[in-house]
Amino acid sequence: MKANLRCPSCGGSVEERGGALACPGCATAYGHAPNGAPVMLTPELREAFRLDPTDNISAMSYDREAMDLIADVTAKGGMVLDCGRG
Repeated sequence: MKANLRCPSCGGSVEERGGALACPGCATAYGHAPNGAPVMLTPELREAFRLDPTDNISAMSYDREAMDLIADVTAKGGMVLDCGRG
């Protein structure tokens, strides 16, 4: 999955550095959520959308149909991008 990630600041590739993801192109560093998922939010995005740090991935839980779909896709080596529903 990390090979598919791009820096939201400049669009460059990101690489693992000291337990965080970093963009060698613009020197922006990104951390990880408690579950290990990369957090690709710049300070500007956090401010623009008034995002507060949280341990929650989502305020809503997935229903059984969504969980089955996620399990099926990931079992076949695919990825699922949750873009929210707000």
